[in-house]
Amino acid sequence: ERADQKYLYVNSNEAGGGFYKNNNSIYYANVFDSRKLYRYDINADNSVLIADNIEKVLYIRMYDDIIYFTGMPDASVYGGDNRYSIFKISEDGSNLEMVIDYAMNSIIIDEYMYYLDRSQEYIYSICRYNLKNENNETLIDVEQQPYQINVVDNKIYYCTLGNTVVEYCIDTKETKNLAYEEYTLERLQYVDGALYYHSCFVTNKANAKSLVKKIDLTTYEVETVFDFVEVY
Repeated sequence: ERADQKYLYVNSNEAGGGFYKNNNSIYYANVFDSRKLYRYDINADNSVLIADNIEKVLYIRMYDDIIYFTGMPDASVYGGDNRYSIFKISEDGSNLEMVIDYAMNSIIIDEYMYYLDRSQEYIYSICRYNLKNENNETLIDVEQQPYQINVVDNKIYYCTLGNTVVEYCIDTKETKNLAYEEYTLERLQYVDGALYYHSCFVTNKANAKSLVKKIDLTTYEVETVFDFVEVY
């Protein structure tokens, strides 16, 4: 009953990117309709469904007037099992096409789309897809699933489930561990020459710690920016 209302889906963890604004349109995952892709027209003040049969939409981005997004396709329509895939669609909802199957978390920078390949069991590949010539290449294979990927110039920064921040150089194919946290390491984000992330642990309210840390990418020094005793 509420699927046509104007609610945006925003999530602070790796399942982010639930909306994208372009001119007078906002494309978003509608939480009241299985997080399908909707378009909200700001001038007309109304929302319409533009991509059916694809749920749990994430990482909505645009390149050359085409929308790219991650979603979980309906197995009865696309076959296979439950998995994430990357799709593209025109702004009016036409020309829906699966671009890469078993893939998720797409990031578009210039003509490249970086994404996480999920086609192999126990191996997670960070790949790069050229949106102009459709050339696809694997950059690095990782045994622990990478998440919260940041791409800066010729380097990729990401977290692993082992609570480590990793730097990968695309040109030299070298990796470097930049930081490790014994407890939670999340919300990795690049800003002005540095990486920021959040780390916390909670055993009870009397024993709680919440930190925001910074990695200087010139010196690779790690420093604490904020230190909260109370995480709530």
